[in-house]
Amino acid sequence: MLINSRVEIKGMKGSNGFTLIEVLVAMAIFSIGILAVASMQLAGTKGSSSARFSTEAAVLAHSQMESLLALEYDPAAPVTEFAAGSHASPFSNSKYTVSWNVEVGTLNAIALPANCLGITVTVSWARKSYNINFIKSAQA
Repeated sequence: MLINSRVEIKGMKGSNGFTLIEVLVAMAIFSIGILAVASMQLAGTKGSSSARFSTEAAVLAHSQMESLLALEYDPAAPVTEFAAGSHASPFSNSKYTVSWNVEVGTLNAIALPANCLGITVTVSWARKSYNINFIKSAQA
């Protein structure tokens, strides 16, 4: 006697899994997000490096300015640092070049009072520069 039995195989009805297409789309969206985060990290690192160079240049410029301000200026017998024209610092560093320009009686084409020098200190590095201007007067 044969019993007619029917075996039901549970099919894909109501499946709780994901299809391959859904997984690929999710991976694509995740990859785009990760690339955006990596790009932001790279930009942050570059900005931080640029800020470091700018800060070091500013410190060098102010240091050179302070050393020039500490020198006594006598218009009758100026020291070599105050001779009109461009000067280079003996500071040796592969990243930075420190120089200053002395103008007698002017500062960037602006007239100064008598017995005054216009001095511009420039620190240059990698196609960038930092400038600071100041006026040095004769000691009374």
